[in-house]
Amino acid sequence: SLHVDHVSAQMEVESRPVALVVESFFSEAQLDSLKAFIQDCPEPEVPPNVLTEEYWVFAEDVLQQPCNPPEVLIGQLLRCPDVIATIGEVAGAQWSWHDYLDTDDPKVYHTDCNRRLVDCETIRTNPDWSSVVYLTNEGGATMIWQDNEFVAVQPYRGRYLLFPGDLPHGVLCAQEPKNKDRIILSITWWRDADAATGSRVRPPGCCELPGLRSTGDEDESEAGTGPYRSTVLIGKLISVPFSDHVDEWLAQRMPVDLQTPREEGKPPAHVAVRYISDDFNPGWCPLVAHAMN
Repeated sequence: SLHVDHVSAQMEVESRPVALVVESFFSEAQLDSLKAFIQDCPEPEVPPNVLTEEYWVFAEDVLQQPCNPPEVLIGQLLRCPDVIATIGEVAGAQWSWHDYLDTDDPKVYHTDCNRRLVDCETIRTNPDWSSVVYLTNEGGATMIWQDNEFVAVQPYRGRYLLFPGDLPHGVLCAQEPKNKDRIILSITWWRDADAATGSRVRPPGCCELPGLRSTGDEDESEAGTGPYRSTVLIGKLISVPFSDHVDEWLAQRMPVDLQTPREEGKPPAHVAVRYISDDFNPGWCPLVAHAMN
């Protein structure tokens, strides 16, 4: 029932995969319920010294007694073999949502982190893993990079993107803006609960979600969505110099020669490339370089 593709590079040394993408893991009805819930969900309340507004939930709680649709989804992911094989044992997850028009300025390059004030100093802590559930097809790709390796994953309703929490990333400008909402659920995974600053308040919601996928031994025909598909993304070495693409990356645009047109009814293709090291400039993005120093 599980099909795993490996988009691998021809390289001399192995590196950790930049991302894992899971398709067809959530039912349409489940995505509708999740989208409806976050539209009315109150913003999380956090202490004055915490600068990151998200909700927190313990892994044990979502597995035993979730109390809202995002927690049901998080518990579902914690039962997905490919996700568990990637993130390992975690204490819990922080979650939040982002909703803006695909014609708006995209979210700038950054690394996910919790920020809190300690003795007038801002302390930043990266999650162990970051991830995104796309609730719409609209908007630009999520671009992630690791050294000279670049991955871009297009929004596609129900697609789940997972990547190491210390990697810089951002949203690219939409290739075909339609003046529609780009809505995502952001989930970060944490091994240390004390490092997570999200609100411990758990907003209530309906957990009886129709079409919920089962990951146990039940017949897949009754699971809601059928077989799911996972793809490990590792960049392929390309001959195009990084200097030919850097201006477009800085403008948060997909380089023209990497763009792939969408086909109606099919998941949009991923981009996973690795630039020749001799031409790559590690400090190409001043915004992230400054934030990480």
